[in-house]
Amino acid sequence: MDDHKGSHEGGLVKKLKIAIVTKTFPPFSYGGTETYSLQLAQELAKQEDIEVHVVCFQSHEDPVSEKDVEEFRKNQRFTLHIAGVHYKSQTLLSFNLTRVMKEINRVIGRIEPDIIQTIGVYSETVIAVSTGRRLNIPTVVFPRGSDIHDPTVKHEKKKPLIDLPNMVRAQVFANTDAIFLQSAWARDLLAGKGLLPKDPKRTITRIIPNALAIEASSSLSASEYTHKADTTVPNQRTIVWIGRFEPVKNPRAAIEIFRIFENLIQIAGMPAGGRGGGEIINAPKLIMVGDGSEFESVKHTADGNPNIVFTGKLAAEDVHTQLSRADILINTSRSEGFPQTFLEAMSHGLPVLCFDVCANSEIINNWMNGFVVEPDNYDEYAAKLLRLTTDHILRNDIRKNNLQRVKSYSWETIIPRILDTYHHIME
Repeated sequence: MDDHKGSHEGGLVKKLKIAIVTKTFPPFSYGGTETYSLQLAQELAKQEDIEVHVVCFQSHEDPVSEKDVEEFRKNQRFTLHIAGVHYKSQTLLSFNLTRVMKEINRVIGRIEPDIIQTIGVYSETVIAVSTGRRLNIPTVVFPRGSDIHDPTVKHEKKKPLIDLPNMVRAQVFANTDAIFLQSAWARDLLAGKGLLPKDPKRTITRIIPNALAIEASSSLSASEYTHKADTTVPNQRTIVWIGRFEPVKNPRAAIEIFRIFENLIQIAGMPAGGRGGGEIINAPKLIMVGDGSEFESVKHTADGNPNIVFTGKLAAEDVHTQLSRADILINTSRSEGFPQTFLEAMSHGLPVLCFDVCANSEIINNWMNGFVVEPDNYDEYAAKLLRLTTDHILRNDIRKNNLQRVKSYSWETIIPRILDTYHHIME
């Protein structure tokens, strides 16, 4: 797009230089924020007129070897800058804010970027935004996950005298040039808390959802999916759950819902699928992918059920393999930012079943690409799961819908929206 071309100096095209500042980054840590940061850097770096730099911190007490870091670097189109060591487990007493400020200022000064893009809201974000303000560099803040909503925080009748996290967020948002939010739900929540700036001329707010690199190897055509459904053994269904085994992801709910679902199958005998798509199902499988602090206790909760399989943490390509073999993705989280697994499942044509929390209903529409169920209503959740497993016509309709809808979340669609914002705040 011509609007996104760099400026001309002496007949040469000057590339737009982006510095992505985040707390930690692969190869030091792998989580939702880290994965998004990596994908954003990779996709921006594909643009001929963009030069990408990533500024992050070493985040392991057992440091990643320099050899592994260099191996990672040479396989990327962007430049990785390590601004020092900052452990996630550091306490306020051991955390040297002055040192972090010095390191970020040093690296940003060396890069001399045209835009500073932060991922997440951390102490690094505060410093990066203040550095941008001081050096007259436009900044963009992209809060993620618990930056917006933390369900583990109990709402007390008596509010604390000082709500430090929200004070920090309000200060960051007030001093940045643009704020990216993953959903309208996130925007409305932060606006309701009075955290978003009210002057759009000073700070603009844009909805930028998660994106997906839609590869031919991970996405089949609608006709191929119809063929897959027709050749699948009718009485076998594979349900997959993907996430961290942590309280916020609520993996125990998946076990309980699956138990209710199995009972429904036994009671019904031959479930009526409706719409001419009724099927008899037998011994469905629940595949639970991931690990975390509750892995062993959740596994114990399954009580040796042979129809529940725990894979542990899998590499990205192995997750795609599980999705390619599955019939349905279920999600039982109490809180989500913008679940990447929803997009990955949609790229494989899978129906998605989830609770109506956060922005889930912005992504999943009942009967169109899955079902959204009232939180903690396990009986209704199991009933919808039964409907999806026994109605192959509904599944095929959803597959076609998802294969089409996921295109609106491709990086090819999202990157121009990000670049439009970059150029807007540089005007």
